[in-house]
Amino acid sequence: MKMNKTLSQRVNAAVHMDSFDGLVGGDGTVFLGHLLHGPSGKLIHQIPFLRRFLHKPSEGVWKLWGVQRYHAAHSFIDFLEGAKHKAEEAGLVDIAQEVAHNLNDERGLSRADGVTPNNSGDHESWRKTFYDALGVDDEVLQGAALLPSTLDFAQGVQDIIENGDVWEHLGALDAVESMVPLEFMFVRGGMKNSSNLVDVFNRDTRQGRENGLYIYHHIEHDMLKHAPDFLNVVLKCFADNPDKEAALDVSDCFEDGRDKMIGMRMAFYAGLEREVCANPVIYAHNDGVA
Repeated sequence: MKMNKTLSQRVNAAVHMDSFDGLVGGDGTVFLGHLLHGPSGKLIHQIPFLRRFLHKPSEGVWKLWGVQRYHAAHSFIDFLEGAKHKAEEAGLVDIAQEVAHNLNDERGLSRADGVTPNNSGDHESWRKTFYDALGVDDEVLQGAALLPSTLDFAQGVQDIIENGDVWEHLGALDAVESMVPLEFMFVRGGMKNSSNLVDVFNRDTRQGRENGLYIYHHIEHDMLKHAPDFLNVVLKCFADNPDKEAALDVSDCFEDGRDKMIGMRMAFYAGLEREVCANPVIYAHNDGVA
């Protein structure tokens, strides 16, 4: 099956398969092709704010993104917990297990038992180190005002956690896992284009590698492992359902959840772009910056 098919085509194919033989390649390059040519990839490239990272983001733009993006991801553990709980209640054992693996990775725990600490540490620590290195430390985070679009995004996530159907929730999670690697490709490009950040995230130095664990190892792991593994187990669930009509119904709900999360992310970034356009002096380049 060609890797440039849209998610709708993949889901529809999975529903009508007699046996599942893998619709999403586990190889990172192959799956990246799926992301780039899928609905998430096409929309990500249309986000004006992210395209600012293709040039030289100013210090103001970096801090705006850092503060708002950090807070937007604040409840990700709760989001995963909610997806796992709903999958368990629905009897979706394989999906619940895959989400549990993601949760254990986020918490720095062994995949085998979910209790023993692994050697790499929890992802929240990586995330804090990354944002600290960007200049978005606790003092900046606590003193900054959140944009309406950031508050709306956080409320939307909470609404999915509290009220979302299991398949809507899983579709939203799939959108997160598939959009993050693409989103952070732009950010990584901005890091290379910002002279004041090149040394900070230099992978040839120990400190640079520590600063960049979140955006390098974590995001690459999402692309190579979490995103393809999660989508594979979901599509297998569709393929294994003997009731094809019911499978189509839940696949529609899954895609609704994806669309909802993608729309939320687009609205989040639209809010950042409005803020920059409304305050060009604040977000302009200063001498010596970037």
